[in-house]
Amino acid sequence: MIPKSTPIYYCKKTCMCHGRIVIIILKSGKTDKFPEKVPMKIMRILEILCQWYHNNLMWAFCERSAEIRKNSANSKKSEKTGTKYGQFIQTGFLNYGQNAEKTVSFVIRVDNQKGLGYNLNIKVDALCVDFVKKYECTTVTVVCSSFSACQSGHTGTVPMKGCVFWETHMPATKPFLLYILFLERGNFSMQFKKNKTVLAAILAAAMACSAIVPTAASAAGTRTKAEAYGDSTYAARFMSLYDDVITNGVQNGYMSSTSTVSGGLGVPYHSVETLCIEAPDYGHETTSEALSYLVWTAAMRDNIVNKANKGKITVKGEKDAASETVGDTAKAWKTMEATLVPDTQAGIMQKQQLSATYSDEWEQIELYPTDMLQGNNAVNPIHQYFTSAYGSDKGLYLMHWLADVDDWYGFGAGTSSQYKQQNVSGSFTMINTFQRGEQESCWETIPHACVEELKFGIQNGQEGSTRIGGMKGFFNTEQKVAQQYSYTNAPDAEDRAIQAVYAANRWGVADQSVDSKWGGSQKLDVLAAKMGDETRNNMFDKYYKTIGTTNKWDTSNSNGQYYLMNWYTSWGGALDGSWAWQIGCSHAHEFYQNPLAAYALAYDTNLSSNMKAQGAVEDFKKSFQTQMEYYLWLLSNDGVIAGGSTNSVNGRYEDHSKNVSGTSEFNKMVYVEHPVYADPGSNHWIGNQVWAVQRLAELYYVVKTQGDASGISVGGMDLTTALETILDKWTGWFLDNSILGKASGTITFEDYYEKYHATDGTGKTKFEIPDLSTVTDDGTSFSIPSSLIWSGEPNSWTGKYQENTNLKATIVGYGDGDLGCVSSLANTLIYYAAGRGVSASDLATGEASYKSSRGTKSTDMKDRAAQSLYLAKELLDREWNKYRDDIGLGVSDHNTNLTRLWETKLVLPNGQRTNGQGKTLAKGDYTGKMPNGDLIQDGVAFVDIRSNYKSDPMYLEAEKYYKQDGNTDNYYFTLHRFWHAGDIMMALGTMSEVYPDLTPDPTEDPDAPVVTPSEVTIKVGETKDLTVDQTGCDFKSDDDSIASVSKDGTITGVKEGKTTITVTNKDGKSTTVTVTVTAADTTTTEATTTSEATTTTGAKTTTTAGETTTVDPNADNIGDVNLDGVVDIADAVTLNKYLAGVVQLSDQALRNANCDQSPSDIDNIGDKDTTALVRFVLNVEGYQDLPFMGE
Repeated sequence: MIPKSTPIYYCKKTCMCHGRIVIIILKSGKTDKFPEKVPMKIMRILEILCQWYHNNLMWAFCERSAEIRKNSANSKKSEKTGTKYGQFIQTGFLNYGQNAEKTVSFVIRVDNQKGLGYNLNIKVDALCVDFVKKYECTTVTVVCSSFSACQSGHTGTVPMKGCVFWETHMPATKPFLLYILFLERGNFSMQFKKNKTVLAAILAAAMACSAIVPTAASAAGTRTKAEAYGDSTYAARFMSLYDDVITNGVQNGYMSSTSTVSGGLGVPYHSVETLCIEAPDYGHETTSEALSYLVWTAAMRDNIVNKANKGKITVKGEKDAASETVGDTAKAWKTMEATLVPDTQAGIMQKQQLSATYSDEWEQIELYPTDMLQGNNAVNPIHQYFTSAYGSDKGLYLMHWLADVDDWYGFGAGTSSQYKQQNVSGSFTMINTFQRGEQESCWETIPHACVEELKFGIQNGQEGSTRIGGMKGFFNTEQKVAQQYSYTNAPDAEDRAIQAVYAANRWGVADQSVDSKWGGSQKLDVLAAKMGDETRNNMFDKYYKTIGTTNKWDTSNSNGQYYLMNWYTSWGGALDGSWAWQIGCSHAHEFYQNPLAAYALAYDTNLSSNMKAQGAVEDFKKSFQTQMEYYLWLLSNDGVIAGGSTNSVNGRYEDHSKNVSGTSEFNKMVYVEHPVYADPGSNHWIGNQVWAVQRLAELYYVVKTQGDASGISVGGMDLTTALETILDKWTGWFLDNSILGKASGTITFEDYYEKYHATDGTGKTKFEIPDLSTVTDDGTSFSIPSSLIWSGEPNSWTGKYQENTNLKATIVGYGDGDLGCVSSLANTLIYYAAGRGVSASDLATGEASYKSSRGTKSTDMKDRAAQSLYLAKELLDREWNKYRDDIGLGVSDHNTNLTRLWETKLVLPNGQRTNGQGKTLAKGDYTGKMPNGDLIQDGVAFVDIRSNYKSDPMYLEAEKYYKQDGNTDNYYFTLHRFWHAGDIMMALGTMSEVYPDLTPDPTEDPDAPVVTPSEVTIKVGETKDLTVDQTGCDFKSDDDSIASVSKDGTITGVKEGKTTITVTNKDGKSTTVTVTVTAADTTTTEATTTSEATTTTGAKTTTTAGETTTVDPNADNIGDVNLDGVVDIADAVTLNKYLAGVVQLSDQALRNANCDQSPSDIDNIGDKDTTALVRFVLNVEGYQDLPFMGE
């Protein structure tokens, strides 16, 4: 508790900043570090302020030492303590004599980027000497006073218009740490480039007063930190984002602080945030996808650094790329192989053959598990080639796809040390999830370790079980499961890493060596080639059966190689090395093809010459041609790419007539609308389109700029023509269906989201999408298609391309939140435009054509390509300007599927249902426990076997909405996915590489109004005042039915939803504010944080420090000046702004502002109310309740 005698001072003048702001002065000791224990409310403000940049946030450390000379009352002498850009020269004076210990003054000299300097003269007197002596300067709160400063190095004194000088009150004898918020307005010469935006962001953050921790994401779209390398070029933006995500990945939450790789880069999470359930079921898991992005972005970084070193480009801000060295690609590769190339693979490279026993797949989870069909065995026909070429390795050089980075589940704690990844510190643990057919969504999976030592899961004699099953036992019918290892790859990740090395070869930065886990120091090309060589395991049918067979007992072992990249290969064996196995996958998804990687492995001699296993180059030449023809076969009438194919109808090699997607064939494999997964269908997501076609567009650029090294025929065409056939249609579809701006109208329709919804009782879904005929470009907004449904099927492949007039896609969703997809689309469009011969000088033509041809397809492909470049640039610029924040780019969004945390139940044998073979399995034999004791059995919810979520703040917030509303529709949060950042970086890097003369649009219009806050969340019935730095602005809501806004900027929540307020000044310049309206609270909810509470007694409300209670926004809640239901420092800011005449308060807010109701001040709103409110927020003795009633 802060003592009652703490002095709190207010200036009587209105400063030229946005109202009066609280500044904190803290005791520091003899270093410049924070005190160890600081009240949380103060830390919230300080952490917000600490995001200020150099000459905007200044610190000074002053202590009784040699740095400050003691002098007599009539003599003053200063001593400089040194200078360094961005830091400060302190000179101090101590006055002794008649007024000893009464006055201290010192000067802070600041040098900014432009070399201009200025002094701040701070006087400190003895008003609080007695207090400090008693309490050792625990905390003093000072609110703005007068201004005094001058620029040195100039003649005379130059006043700094709009700056604020904080006159403080501190003793001479105690050390302290002083934080000063230095505010500037207008176009003052030393103004920070983004000062207006930063100021608005900090004020918004201060008013929100949300807790900030080192790895927490800041509010989307409100960057307050300087860009490390600047942001005036695309190369600078790449490097600045790389600095946030990778260089400072641990600090910003993208990477683990405990699981690390010596000599590598950080180990990335799937996302910064924890409640992220997609393919991984926890945000702090990682994937082979994430590690491949690490390699890809590192290669681009090395490319940019190499160019800066050679003086070809300048990438310089606080940091200078020219001062750095090439080498991150090797570090990234080392991290990738150390983490996800498995160390535990006993015996697998000593086996000349790997066999597998057939097991049926089933359409529904309820039909699992079933017995393997003994005698129905298959053998991998090429494993012996790898043992011959790479036999000294300790396993396959492929990546497992999923890992628990910090051992959240606890499997790693129970894993014997010899089975851990040996080159990763911490508790990094490989895990797996998906095991049970096409209908097993992430919500229905059972996480389990890749190394099975039978320590968890099903145990004989426990929970009624008669089996020793461990965790693997949930997926089979074996009475006693063996101790074993098992892994599964996702070949798009290996291919992306190979694509990265191929790019590094083209850019001249691949000559790097890796201290590899097997074989010591090796070149990147050698390791990439070996990995690529072994991805030939992904060209085979699951059980290596004849392509086109409809007999699951076909054991002819006629190879089963179809030369497309399948969804996975899985392999494993006994921990003692006595046996091993491997399977392929019968399904090939368009999403996982990578003709660019196949082309590189076949025709780049740096890679092809280093593939050592028999038949490698020939296989990749065949695979390259097959993959290209596959895309021609799947090219829809609309231009987007359909799903894929399978060699095993329904997972049991049934007749093609039983295939629900039709009977169209590609090389004897049958078309599947959604290969591999059906809940949800695997080809709805727009990411499948942009990831796949980015590779084609980059290949097109390579072929057009370097020539076609293959010379092959594709579907009766040469390679260039085949690529243009695909890319012209595909890019045209995105040009015609992407949105720059906003649509004022919508189109609604109903259809089946999944084909099986017509028969399973789900029925049709109502869809609402923007009406493209009503789009108006506001210069900032954008959206792209986000989800598709499919109808029809392609024509059977005959070896020649033919139009698929019966294969169509329908857009059922739009959005701007999937920034990875937006950026991958931009990357694709850039390469396509460059391949088509578009130059930077064609941009204006492309812009004009794009704006005039909405809804009318141009037949001039060069013109469409110029439009593609314009759209790509706009997408990159707008996402950066709109969603750049302090750790990356993030969008506030919601996930309505989060209800499945509680509502989706785990399906396991329950003693009543029969499995796919008609057998009933005992419930007890499929009951076990997670490492933390969570019970695994039929009928438990997703979160019941992941109870660690129940202490996760994001989960608790989602749960609050679920309990309140029955859904999570109004739970908005910001996700920072690592792969999103990767795609954004690569698109920025591609633009800098292919169009170095193009530069980004300015990040903000300097004449546009600055509105605070930039994002608002209010409840139905609440109001919130907007503050604007200009007069005469017009306020308009995009949807008055959700939130209305008055002519003076007061927002009122009307109903739940999300809308935008546009603030336009007299010159027509606009700024938007995002408004989220949530449900009004009707009942008191349980406290979860320490803050304030209100208790209603009759017509008057008393506020008490120490707990949080939700209140009726229309009732008196003393101290809640901003009407957000919480009393905190934000209310003091709002009240100060009211007293300064900056904002107006509603009647309810004025009643709440009457914090001092002592007899002498009961009816006045003024400084005494502010004093009482601040002292309450700081928990000063005697101010634990509001209103303050006097001594």
